[in-house]
Amino acid sequence: GVQTCALPICFPVTISRRKSENGVELTFWGNPYPLHVSKDHPIKTPRGFVEAEQLCAGEFVEYPARKIKETKNKITVKDRKRGLGGRYAERVYNYTKDFGWFVGVYLAEGSLDYSPKTKDSQQRASRISLSVHQKEVPYIISRLGQLFPEVKITTNESKNSKTVIIRINSNGLAGWVDEFIGNSKNKHWQEWFFLRGEEFASGLVEGYIEGDGHITFNKSNEIRITSTRGDLIWGVRDMCIALGYGFGIS
Repeated sequence: GVQTCALPICFPVTISRRKSENGVELTFWGNPYPLHVSKDHPIKTPRGFVEAEQLCAGEFVEYPARKIKETKNKITVKDRKRGLGGRYAERVYNYTKDFGWFVGVYLAEGSLDYSPKTKDSQQRASRISLSVHQKEVPYIISRLGQLFPEVKITTNESKNSKTVIIRINSNGLAGWVDEFIGNSKNKHWQEWFFLRGEEFASGLVEGYIEGDGHITFNKSNEIRITSTRGDLIWGVRDMCIALGYGFGIS
């Protein structure tokens, strides 16, 4: 089941074990990457430190919660303006909870559109697209409008689908997303997400859940997240643990 934690308590995870001539391979619950250690390597468990070869399959080990820090509190983007001789409009955004929400929604539902290649053979991101259900459009546009009041937000609806494309028409913001988060093919849960403070982190989890999550109305009233991108699930797991939320993976 889901284990709960409160910082700085460690998070226990089940493990499986496989011995080899050179050591022990440990596979942790909720993590696809095995850990290769020597047979006598000390592993922290609820009963104290135990040598790796003495661990039993299914036993719990303690998983340390990441610490969320704040090393940077704002970003600056430059929108390229057409017909102004290459002039830019500079905009500054703070790493608030709302900005974290935007990043989380992008991770779940977002992609980038690119302009045609320029004379220097570069293809630059021109705008951000979010694919959402039509019933979510008013809410998302309202939040985006408050976060980016100077940016034009447009929609593209399909007659044969309930999916609506929301477009954030800022090439500067799109370029920042392309550089620091990634496009639809290579976006990942980034290390710097843990370095922008708890408000940004909580908004990030909120936005990602709104995009890929749903509430299961049963005795536990769980929030469940489904994704084909394993690294995003493991990333949101680590962020939830860091924030003190309970989390499980199946």
